[in-house]
Amino acid sequence: PPTPDVVANHENVQVEKSCYVGEAFSLTAIIVPSNAYVGEVVWTIEQETEVAKIASQNGLTATIVGVHAGTCNIVCTAADGQGAYTTCKLTVYQKATKIVLNPTELVLKPGDTQQLIATVLPEDTSDKTLLWESSNEDIVTVDEDGVVMAVAPSEEPVKITVTALDGSNVSATATVYVRVMVEILEWEKFSNVIYKNGNNTETFAVTVNPEHATIPTLKYSTSDPSVATVLADSANNNHVIVTPKKPGKFTLTAETTDGSNLKLSAEVEVVQLVEHIALNTTEKILFLEDGK
Repeated sequence: PPTPDVVANHENVQVEKSCYVGEAFSLTAIIVPSNAYVGEVVWTIEQETEVAKIASQNGLTATIVGVHAGTCNIVCTAADGQGAYTTCKLTVYQKATKIVLNPTELVLKPGDTQQLIATVLPEDTSDKTLLWESSNEDIVTVDEDGVVMAVAPSEEPVKITVTALDGSNVSATATVYVRVMVEILEWEKFSNVIYKNGNNTETFAVTVNPEHATIPTLKYSTSDPSVATVLADSANNNHVIVTPKKPGKFTLTAETTDGSNLKLSAEVEVVQLVEHIALNTTEKILFLEDGK
């Protein structure tokens, strides 16, 4: 709607104006003839519910404020009681104050589509037209209805932004990840028993499928670090270095980090080996002569 301004009206001709909820504008009456005996007017509003209110009146000018979305008639009546009046049909528009987007985070595979639902608030917003935009259309596209399509995998997320076009400029954002997800984890090198012999370490290996998974990185954990500690091999994340600490059992777990939530676990036993042998040379053996 156009920006309201000062209006002059007379001779019982209705004019039309518009404003937004919370916005104020002025109407000024012109009395004809200008030398009328009573040069005052009375302002009233014809409305079933409160659409607008008269905030103030100064002489022939009234300041009107939009209260709720809807229409009403603002009536200016001559104070001399002879029935002269004029009206202004007012339409009050409600701007959007918030957009709620659902879901706000997506993990998709190339080729997948997903509908984003945008709820414009308040419910009585007059113009709910929205603009949908993608921060990287090479990775993710979005159409005018909020349907997202994953185009190509990427480790970097894409932002989908929806903006109200009613002049409020309110917006909401969803984050979209496009990934080839890990589907299978298998032990490539594994033993149910490892041996402690000094400060030795053992290396276990995990196979990640498919090989072209976008984020193949794994994280490793042990159920009992007092029995054995684990550390991902910095040169090859598919390898985990296990350091036995003492005899006992622990559960070794490999877990994906791409959102697929896959886990591979196995119980391992640590067996203590003999690390060294020492001779006791402090004892003395006495040989006695015959008869003594």
